[in-house]
Amino acid sequence: MKKQKFSLFKSVKALFVFLFLLLMSVGLSGVIALKIQTPYRVSIYNYESYLSKPIINMLNKRYSYRVFGEINEFTRAIHQGKTVGGVGSDFQIANLTLKGKLKKINYDILFDDLPDKNNIESRKKIIESKFTPVVNEHIEKYQKWIIEQIKKINPENVVNNETTNFKPYLYYKSNKPKTDENIIGFEVDNIEGIDLFYEFLVPYFIQDKVVAFNVNKNYRKHINLFDLEKLKNDNWTNIYKTLKENGYKHFGWTNSFYDNLMLGQFYDIENKNGQFTKNGLEEINNSNIDSILNNMNQLIKECTGGTFTDSSINKLATNGFELVNDLIDPKPNKLDVALMYNGDVLDAFNSHDNFTQLKDGENIDYIKPKNNMLLIDAWIISKEVNDEDSNSLLHDLRDTVFDSINLSYEQLVTKYYENVLKLIKEKDKNIDSNQLKKQLFNEDHSIKSINEINDDFYSKNYNEFKTFDFLWTIQNFDILNYTTTFNGIYKFLNDYYFLNQNKSVNKKAMNIFQINKNKQINYQIYKPINDKTRTQIIEKYFESTHS
Repeated sequence: MKKQKFSLFKSVKALFVFLFLLLMSVGLSGVIALKIQTPYRVSIYNYESYLSKPIINMLNKRYSYRVFGEINEFTRAIHQGKTVGGVGSDFQIANLTLKGKLKKINYDILFDDLPDKNNIESRKKIIESKFTPVVNEHIEKYQKWIIEQIKKINPENVVNNETTNFKPYLYYKSNKPKTDENIIGFEVDNIEGIDLFYEFLVPYFIQDKVVAFNVNKNYRKHINLFDLEKLKNDNWTNIYKTLKENGYKHFGWTNSFYDNLMLGQFYDIENKNGQFTKNGLEEINNSNIDSILNNMNQLIKECTGGTFTDSSINKLATNGFELVNDLIDPKPNKLDVALMYNGDVLDAFNSHDNFTQLKDGENIDYIKPKNNMLLIDAWIISKEVNDEDSNSLLHDLRDTVFDSINLSYEQLVTKYYENVLKLIKEKDKNIDSNQLKKQLFNEDHSIKSINEINDDFYSKNYNEFKTFDFLWTIQNFDILNYTTTFNGIYKFLNDYYFLNQNKSVNKKAMNIFQINKNKQINYQIYKPINDKTRTQIIEKYFESTHS
């Protein structure tokens, strides 16, 4: 009997083993089949809410699109070889370039008809002509910063191209003294050929800082409206004190240590007779961080009546989208004031998209402080990526994010007009196409200027003229509202995007979009922070703002 039971037990056990192996086999086959059907996708990184969903969906077909809240996440991914690239910020990109962590952009894929790469000066001029002057000036400042860092790293300018002991070095004009005016570039990637900072990035958006405040007394009954002209291009303390004196009591800030430490530096210069160095703001380091933090906290206390830790007065937000919604939200106890990038302010200005009960242009006003921050975000590629994958990414970006960058101003307007005509014909299928075309084009097929377009025709078809989805680049701006870096696109948007129904210019909205270098606004770059001190600085900042 025992033997019979034992035999039965063995049979049942064998059956279970067989079924287990069968299920494992089926499962493994399924995993393999899934892998074949969905091959490995390399990661690209970007800030939150910084690319339109249609473009994200297209990129997700080939890449794993990831967003980060803190830029150090993206920096770590590059250092660890976990990404092909993505969108970074100028100060981060300068640091990564100096360390040889980035691959040069193959601009021949993005731009048509560039000179040969050996024709350095001519190639640089043509590429720079694609971008707005303020972008080129900004990039040049980081070029100078990299040069100054190389002087510190390699003071003897020793040329050593060994893989393990490589140090960046400078290139000078042949047979000329090794002085600053004779520097023609540097070597950072340890690949033969002169390196220039602009070669390692594709500028995406450029932004400055704006103090935006709610002016809708229907929902902010405690505020008093005042004459904004008295504040034009004023300093930080006066702006916030004036707001506080007029009943504004809830203040919003981005929880960015870079942004807020720069406020401390501006406070020192504006209120304690400090001075800008010849290269702008001094670099933040262990010797000055305590003083800068004290100045930051003093400014916040003086301007708002509370500290960053007093959440009933000051709110630290993780991103601009959060500040936008909180600033214009009709509900009580929301923000009255928010310090934001200009693209977020333009989003808040066009409030109806966020809250349907609000009308565009009636809920906020703003001012750009006279001492201001300027930031460029750009697409970059990790040096670890091979040429094939790098070129593939650039082709994908050209087809989506940058599909308009080779079009001239006239070509952009032509495509815009053609889209308007298409939409009008869809609305009225019986309309005479030839007569319709004459409204926007001359007899020789050249475009009419906006002033030449019939006022009644424009007003009647205002919805069609306000549709900016005819190219991916233009639609991306329409959704995000950040200032473009490209010359032709900037001029097109400046001329057509900010028109009211009677063709008058909405100057309030346009001035948010515009970033002009002038004597009234003193723009400063974000100085990269030394790796050795960054962790300590972040810890001190966190202690100061959260304890």
